[in-house]
Amino acid sequence: MNEARRHVFAEQVRLMYGQTKKIIIGGLLTGIILCAILWDIVVHAYILFWFTLIVLFSVFRVMAYLAFLKRKDKRANLELWNSTFLLLTSAYSATMGAVSIVFHVTNDTTYHFLVIAWLLGYSALAVSSYLMNFRAVLAVFIPVATFLIVSLTLVGTRLHLLSALAVTIWFVLMFYTMLPVSRSMIKAITLNQQLGFEIEEREKLQEQLHELSITDSLTGLFNRRHFDNVYANELKRAKRTRMELSVLMVDIDCFKQFNDTYGHQAGDDCLRRVSGVIRQSIRRSGDLVARYGGEEIVALLPNTGSEQTFQLAEGMRIAVQGLAIPHNGSTAVDTDTVSIS
Repeated sequence: MNEARRHVFAEQVRLMYGQTKKIIIGGLLTGIILCAILWDIVVHAYILFWFTLIVLFSVFRVMAYLAFLKRKDKRANLELWNSTFLLLTSAYSATMGAVSIVFHVTNDTTYHFLVIAWLLGYSALAVSSYLMNFRAVLAVFIPVATFLIVSLTLVGTRLHLLSALAVTIWFVLMFYTMLPVSRSMIKAITLNQQLGFEIEEREKLQEQLHELSITDSLTGLFNRRHFDNVYANELKRAKRTRMELSVLMVDIDCFKQFNDTYGHQAGDDCLRRVSGVIRQSIRRSGDLVARYGGEEIVALLPNTGSEQTFQLAEGMRIAVQGLAIPHNGSTAVDTDTVSIS
């Protein structure tokens, strides 16, 4: 199963489980009403046993629904969750259809057709709720239809045989009516998933483009334009809140001589390494480090005083010195490695 199909399948399973409350309430109400209708003609133990099974399977379905909601990995074991749902739905529908045994308990056709009407109404409700997955439709249809048609056929009268034929035609027509609707719903889910993927990809692309527009390609630091925008906003905020704002300008000493001595490729590598240790020196999320131009790097430090800024600058100087990048062309005092000011 490819990734797109898996997403659609996951949405189908989610929507199926989402119908649980409606189907359970409808099924229990149907069971209660059928019990009331049949109470005077069926042995109480039988009808209570039937309704107990309805309640028991309702509990199982609710437990499965709650477990489905609590699962941590939303994409794991989808086939198992789907199979569990179909199995419980089939058992529930078979139990619901088993009430048609009343055809063999009483000869009063009024009760027969009341049961038929209620079972057809229940199956229509359930089927309309599961159009997003046609296997779930079949899990409702087949058990109810089988019990109804077989029970009517076994009674054997002309009226009941014609009723069995009518029920069969009703289920076939319902099946072929629901089939294109189900396909349309699945297609709609698929298109919705594709649209979601396209929107997600577009947002990622926009985010990447934004990152590229504010990032210096060589050093990975923010670029000068982004620094200017952030600096303007931070300066306004500092004036408004009367908070301190520091700007720390860093320059690599004798960088032109470094390029002349070692070449521009080595110069680019040097700039990247120096930028890396300076960026690592800035640990607060609100601070910003940008390439200001050439070998100049700037740090913007909101809510930072001069003493803290001096300590930070000294830490940067020591960190760059610790890189020990050879620089025999440096005219800086007492050093033959890359240094910063």
